[in-house]
Amino acid sequence: MEFFYKAGKFETTKHWNRPNIRSILSFFNQVLSETNILNKYEFTIYGGVMYKNLYHTWDLDINISSNSVPDPNEIENDFLIIQKIGDDNNLLIDVNWSSIPTYKTLDIDINKDNYLELDLDSDHIKIGFVKKIINGEVVWLDDLRTEENQYGEYLIKCKLKDIVVKSINDKKWFKRENSNRVKNRYLTAQQIIDGDYSALTEESNKII
Repeated sequence: MEFFYKAGKFETTKHWNRPNIRSILSFFNQVLSETNILNKYEFTIYGGVMYKNLYHTWDLDINISSNSVPDPNEIENDFLIIQKIGDDNNLLIDVNWSSIPTYKTLDIDINKDNYLELDLDSDHIKIGFVKKIINGEVVWLDDLRTEENQYGEYLIKCKLKDIVVKSINDKKWFKRENSNRVKNRYLTAQQIIDGDYSALTEESNKII
């Protein structure tokens, strides 16, 4: 099967595997040994890998944060380095940058009644172009770039409040809001490097 995937500047023809503790640890050790990125940003692992059974998640969601908004060329290059190291470890990395670490925003109780009152003015940078081709057929194409939000060649820059408003208006929000809420889980890069996998070994998350 012919396969091609592009997210921002990153391109691969290699199939990735589902995340597991060994590949995540190998990824962070390689980032630590080959780059200075861990010194530049605060890393947070979040998303599906923290909640879902191994058979329901394919990527590793990573947020990197810093006090000042990075230069577009610099952050785009750092995203590419992170994605390539993920590819070395057969991991699909979904990476974004924010001015407030994701673990802090995860602790905010956001709902339909209070989101307009919260301080959600932090900056957020994410990949705005994704393309996947299987056997010559485009099966996934997202291009979110506009004249107003493009930041770098393939990135977009917005405010956290824009993302929240989009979620609030999602027709699935009511179902999510009224389901049994699970305490937000996350890990930092240092926890992974130190061997603290406690959040990854919850009964609800059977990652091996």
